Amino acid sequence: MGKILAIFAISTLVLTGCSAPSGEVANPEPSPVLKAGDVCDKPAEEIESSEGILLCTYMMGQGWTLITLEGSGVFPGQNELAQLPIDKCKIKDNRPPEVRYFGATGFPAPKSRMPNKGEVTIAIIPIDFPDALGVSDPMSLIQKDLDTIDAWTEFFTDGELKYNWVFSKEWLTMPKESKYYVWDKSYISDGESFKMSDKQLQSNEKQATQVFSAAEKVMELEEVEYAWIFSNPEAKLVDWGPGPTNSATQTIKTKTSTYQLDYFPIGTYLFGNVPEYSHQRPLWTSMLHEMGHAHGLAGHAPGNEWTFDYMTAGGTLNAWNGWIMGWIADEDFVCLDGTEPAKHTLILDSVDLHRGGTVAAVIRLSNHEVLVVESRKKGPFSIDFNPEYSYVMAYYVNTKRAADRFDGNLAKEMDYFSYFVRIEDPNRPFDPEAYQLDPNILAQLGDTLEFENIRVKFADSNGFDTIEVEVLAQ
Repeated sequence: MGKILAIFAISTLVLTGCSAPSGEVANPEPSPVLKAGDVCDKPAEEIESSEGILLCTYMMGQGWTLITLEGSGVFPGQNELAQLPIDKCKIKDNRPPEVRYFGATGFPAPKSRMPNKGEVTIAIIPIDFPDALGVSDPMSLIQKDLDTIDAWTEFFTDGELKYNWVFSKEWLTMPKESKYYVWDKSYISDGESFKMSDKQLQSNEKQATQVFSAAEKVMELEEVEYAWIFSNPEAKLVDWGPGPTNSATQTIKTKTSTYQLDYFPIGTYLFGNVPEYSHQRPLWTSMLHEMGHAHGLAGHAPGNEWTFDYMTAGGTLNAWNGWIMGWIADEDFVCLDGTEPAKHTLILDSVDLHRGGTVAAVIRLSNHEVLVVESRKKGPFSIDFNPEYSYVMAYYVNTKRAADRFDGNLAKEMDYFSYFVRIEDPNRPFDPEAYQLDPNILAQLGDTLEFENIRVKFADSNGFDTIEVEVLAQ
């Protein structure tokens, strides 16, 4: 990453009525006084104000909002450390190649369905139905989400990944009623798959053929590498929309063409038009997540359905996934030996803010195991974090283990390729049946995280966090 966010000074000049007489200067309107809590519209922008530096960040229930950014924006530098060569911590994904294709848990990133860098063309295909015709301009309904995705990729990839959006400006009306464009999507519970509904009337392949047959008449699809099928959100029966074909490389055939690309639907569920889903996420987070799979991330760990990474239902990026994708530079990591007794003191920058410093200590345990330690703070895309959020967390990665899904089952997640280290403080109760964050994975100032022979103490914080790592004899 290695970049410091630009600081913008905002001023406006509004002239009143007629122009001032020659030689006189019109009195400008005073610049607006910006403060924490005000609405903002440029994600990740930093603004100087009388309150200090304000950051434009996403707040659940409020949208894009200014918060006060604590601490200096300049990383103070790292202490002298007994480090391993950085490649020692870039452990290989040890699973079979045919499994790695669907998403990496270690290095290297797979040659997956979409490249991780450069310009990637994404299609937005808006569809409506004879019984639910679209009224609004389809792009006006999701343009803010696309703008946020563009800001996210600029921020977390340092501009190395860019999406080129192509779309139809008009709704494409399908030949059948909306009930024929339903997907009986499955969900995972305790490692088993269950259907969310039982109302699908056409196969995914037939639905895709009808959608792409309409789209190719008004859009250039030959260079498209990923597509979103955006159903009219007023079509209440279409909770998901035309689903993917579930093949390694999705193949869509029309009368004139054959397309091989990933696609995913935006129905009322992802769009956010289903109030009963109490933990509804912003659309941009779901879009980033699904495209993250196509870029080559396994995701869904550590802590699936928690907010610390966009591949686990959050809006931000954890250090391990950013490193695998090549979006965070080697120089932003410290590699430590977890097998020889030693003590280390180091300073961490928050991966959520990435101001140019060390974003993670990676402790090598074996050729297929590491412990990753991160500083987490409220950043522009950390959707569930409060403004005062400041913690240290650690998670275990084992690249020999499967990338199955055990949503919410803490016991089974311990068998998954990655899981959080927990403090197990009885004063921090956690109900795994409730949709909430486990406070035991968040080390507060003074806390110590323990994993086998490793001790990680959150020792100090002044905008950047100091941790003390002790490796005990085994």
